Amino acid sequence: MRVTELARQTRVSPHAIRFYARSGLLKPDKNRSNGYKMFGQNDVQRLRFIRMAQCLGYTLSEIAELLARLEEGDNPCERMERILRQRLEETAGKLESLQRTRVAMERALACLEKGDWHVADVEGLCAHFQAVVASG
Repeated sequence: MRVTELARQTRVSPHAIRFYARSGLLKPDKNRSNGYKMFGQNDVQRLRFIRMAQCLGYTLSEIAELLARLEEGDNPCERMERILRQRLEETAGKLESLQRTRVAMERALACLEKGDWHVADVEGLCAHFQAVVASG
């Protein structure tokens, strides 16, 4: 199948498919008569794996490494698990940071709504804001 057919079947844009092919993540055959990239069922499976892995936070270079291990006959599951555990820890840290930011934003908004900040006094505003954030 050609790029557009693969795109239709997998709901991945032709642009993304071409990018994955240029990056070596997909390895289509070439039609000798017209030079078109020709994709098979193996490419469908690889593309689904690529998209799933991206959704789970794997980088394209990590995905390429995992696919290379598969091609070499190695089982990439242990490496996949290590990467996924690392991404989970990173995501938990980001969520904690975002939660602290959310709390600081809510406090700052509450101060604004009460009219506690005097916009004319920029230094006072900054000091007050820093105190609100620091108390979180």
